[in-house]
Amino acid sequence: IHEQLWAPLPQKPGLPVAPSAQDMLYWWLGEDALHGEAFVRFQLPDFTARIAQVKLGRNGFALDIETGTASPPELLVKHCVQYGLSQLDTGDLDVGTDQRCVVPFQGSARKVYIVLTDKRESGKRFDYRSYDFQAWDRAGLDYVADEDDVESRIQRGENETTEFKLTVEEKHKKELLETLCSFSNSMGGVVLLGVDDKGNVRGIPAQSVETLKDRIRKSVRQWLEPVPAFRMQAMQIRDESILVLVVPRGTSTPYVYRDHGCYVRAGSTDRIANRDELVALTSRPF
Repeated sequence: IHEQLWAPLPQKPGLPVAPSAQDMLYWWLGEDALHGEAFVRFQLPDFTARIAQVKLGRNGFALDIETGTASPPELLVKHCVQYGLSQLDTGDLDVGTDQRCVVPFQGSARKVYIVLTDKRESGKRFDYRSYDFQAWDRAGLDYVADEDDVESRIQRGENETTEFKLTVEEKHKKELLETLCSFSNSMGGVVLLGVDDKGNVRGIPAQSVETLKDRIRKSVRQWLEPVPAFRMQAMQIRDESILVLVVPRGTSTPYVYRDHGCYVRAGSTDRIANRDELVALTSRPF
């Protein structure tokens, strides 16, 4: 927990705010864990309810809630969306019988904070999520690309979280595997297949999309270890078919491209990790 993460949250009654790591630990442990004698604490999670999945796109986000002993009418979702440097939008949502909540964005969102709370007991929190829109690197997040997002990425060009690939023919397969490996070891990212290096949408044959998906899956299983999580999504952009590969930040680093090495993202390129980066990947906390 970093203090700056909480700084944008408004001081609003009922909205959870933890100004520091020490306060956050006090929330969960019920005592000051940073002072006094050393001790070991085993903390059992509360399975009354939890945020099972978050689907995040340019136009909003959707939550899937899983319940244990609580029923949906007993739950309340508090959210805060940061636009720009200072504009904030906060609100409360009831959890429907389908155990899903949907929140539309009112502009270009930068950060999203979500807390699942108990209506019956003020201040009781079951689960929490926070996301920076530049990097979807937290558990339980399914990033959903839409046409506006893809167009925005094409206009901005390749960077730390965006890669263009025109084709994955045999001679270009190595480049794709390097990128999937580096995204998994870094912040995650999106590969736009059917877009050339200059951002021109060339497309791929629509009838070959499923065959292409199968080839990519087989190549990833054969060459990347451990096999990283990723999702493929066919889209129509500028009247052309493209394939969008969404790669989250990996939870089992380091990821290795067999017989080639461990790749990380550096700007808009993929490169072999150095010794210090390998040590960091091996000891990365999640």
